[in-house]
Amino acid sequence: MVRHCSGGLVLGFRQFECAGKTFLPEPEGEKSKKEKVYEHTPWNQLEAGIMFSFELPVLVFREDGIEGGVFDIGGHQDLFVQRMPDISELDDDHVKDKIQTLFQNWASDVKSRYYMR
Repeated sequence: MVRHCSGGLVLGFRQFECAGKTFLPEPEGEKSKKEKVYEHTPWNQLEAGIMFSFELPVLVFREDGIEGGVFDIGGHQDLFVQRMPDISELDDDHVKDKIQTLFQNWASDVKSRYYMR
């Protein structure tokens, strides 16, 4: 199916909440336990990986507290992970303009790929 796509959108919503998380073995110089951790669906990682392998333009949004893999900030060349705005923030013209610009830039890349076929 991805062969018929010209772009992708990954939305990292909270799927469940953990009271804490312990990383083993303990990373050097880091806390091994985090309090109150939110997890996303593992399908986000699989779907994003497929889109990356096909070199599709991908736009990624994540809710606060979502991290790891595709949601790691600064871990990807040519990808900027966006924080999902709260509904109350959408009243702010600056936030709306930023989101609109992001979608316009992404849509431009998607259209370019679509018409290159």
